[in-house]
Amino acid sequence: MRKSIVIHQNSNRVRKILLFSTIVLFVIISLVFLISIQQYKNIQKRLENIYLSINEENSDFSDILTKYNEAENYFRLFSIDFDIESYSKYEQKLLEINGAIDSMLVSSNRDTNSSKSYNDNIGKRKVIADDFVLLRLRISEILNYSDTLKQYPQMLSESEIFNVLTVPHSESIKNNKAKEFIVVKKKPFFKRIFDSKNDTISLQNLVTNEDRQKEIKLQKQLNINAANSRNKLATLKKSFFDLRQKERELLSTNFSLLYDLNKIIRDIHENQVVQKHLNSSNETKTLFERTNQFKWTMISCLFFMFIMICMIIYYQLYSNYYERKLIEEKLYANKLAEEKTDTIAEITHEIRTPINSLIGIIDLLKKKENLYTDKDKLLLESAYSSIQNTSKTINDILNLSKVDDSSNNLLLSNFDINDLLMDVVEQNRNQAELKNLQIKYVKEKGLRTIVYSDEFKIRHILNNLLSNSIKYSQKGTIISSVMIDNKSSQLILTVEDQGIGISADLEKTIFRKYFTVNKNNKVEGGVGLGLFILQKLVNSLNGKISFTSQSNVGTTFTITIPIPPAKQPKPGDTEKVTSVTELRKDISWLIVDDNALNLLYMKHFFALHPHVETATNGAEALEVLQKKKIRYYYHRHQYAYHDR
Repeated sequence: MRKSIVIHQNSNRVRKILLFSTIVLFVIISLVFLISIQQYKNIQKRLENIYLSINEENSDFSDILTKYNEAENYFRLFSIDFDIESYSKYEQKLLEINGAIDSMLVSSNRDTNSSKSYNDNIGKRKVIADDFVLLRLRISEILNYSDTLKQYPQMLSESEIFNVLTVPHSESIKNNKAKEFIVVKKKPFFKRIFDSKNDTISLQNLVTNEDRQKEIKLQKQLNINAANSRNKLATLKKSFFDLRQKERELLSTNFSLLYDLNKIIRDIHENQVVQKHLNSSNETKTLFERTNQFKWTMISCLFFMFIMICMIIYYQLYSNYYERKLIEEKLYANKLAEEKTDTIAEITHEIRTPINSLIGIIDLLKKKENLYTDKDKLLLESAYSSIQNTSKTINDILNLSKVDDSSNNLLLSNFDINDLLMDVVEQNRNQAELKNLQIKYVKEKGLRTIVYSDEFKIRHILNNLLSNSIKYSQKGTIISSVMIDNKSSQLILTVEDQGIGISADLEKTIFRKYFTVNKNNKVEGGVGLGLFILQKLVNSLNGKISFTSQSNVGTTFTITIPIPPAKQPKPGDTEKVTSVTELRKDISWLIVDDNALNLLYMKHFFALHPHVETATNGAEALEVLQKKKIRYYYHRHQYAYHDR
């Protein structure tokens, strides 16, 4: 026993250690798993950042190139017709390129500062920064030249090459010729009528000299104008050549600046691509290192899982080992219990024989009522009740070894259920009266009272229920009833008492073996086998048992047993004898028993039969059988020593 306790304690200790270790390993694996998930998310985020940075850089560069191409096209249009609108669009595109470069510069600084290889790429970052500064200078220079180009159309309009030469027109000559005739002041009306010839005066002769002088003057003016025209034309040619040269210089310089701008943009793009590739390679290297770390994390996780599996396997083997040990101990305990039960059965069997003899002797003494006083009768009743209780306990112990196989040993017969009920009630009435209890019965009122079942088991069931009700009742009435339900072919047994009742917490345990309500303070004698045997007997008859109880109010047990239709007795069957007085007096009997008290009781029991012989062992019984003709004999099974 001590060894089993130590094994159980060790098993509990190992079980707790394994359980605690399993929980710790589970927590560790969970943490490793969560850390691995976080690392995976970080790696995924970095890959997304690398991909987005590459795409973002390509989109920015494409945007700058698009703006550059548009600016170049607008500048070409402006170089053709010097349209101010084309120039305004060209200038706007340059400003947009400048803004895009500023944003690229900020993004580049942020990327280089956030990179882990900051100290390793100082030279490269310096080159990119210088390229950005040069690009800004080129754009500023282009914008400055753009102001000059913007003023170039105004310079052309204000140039002397667009001044018109003043040359005398032919209309003026005609007007001069028309001035050869002049009109003098009008004369009076009558003078003009009578002297009309004098209205118009011709001055042709007067102005001939003047015309000649004018022609000479005009010729001089024409010569002067021709000389001026030649000078103007030479000046125009020289101015046009200078403007053309200046235009070419401006356009060439602007185109050169644009081409330089394009080259710087592409250089910056190439440098950024190299920087991005370098950063990507560094990030990739870091990711590979993290991946390697992730690999070792997973390996450690698998290692812990392997340890957990080993611990679970060990725990399973350990549990199986102790389970086998427990099964062996249980089998050994069951074997000891069976041996103990058999030993107790042997002892109780030896006790039951004299007790039954005492019951019979007291029963014989009770029949001689006229020989005793009231006090003697009370003593006989008390002794009879005590011996009856002891006999019931002994019978329960003896029936315990037989009750498990009772379902296969049904002794079916026809019997009157009302007679059985009255017989059982009368057997327990004396015990009830000793406790001042009233015991009543309610018989089946129908025409059918004969049932076909195991009479012994039903008698035992009713007897157990009544004895329990008497045992746990201190006052009141006990009512036992039987009823046959012809529709369902069931026998219903009911026993109702007004005893101490059964508490709710004990309702599921009252049918256990060796269960009593209070082991320390028993109400009556008993070992707790009555209801256990009762349930076994009911189950052997395929019946059901139920009860309703209220503490300190009472309990009602109801048993339902299926019964087949009663069989009609065959003609010629032996008539059943229920009492010794019904036996014929000429029958010869042999009673064999080694207990003198039993022999004394049996002699008194068969006192009215003259042909009764007794023997204390098998040898004496054989001698009697050889001398006399015996029809019936009675013996205990331990002494079944005979040749018949």
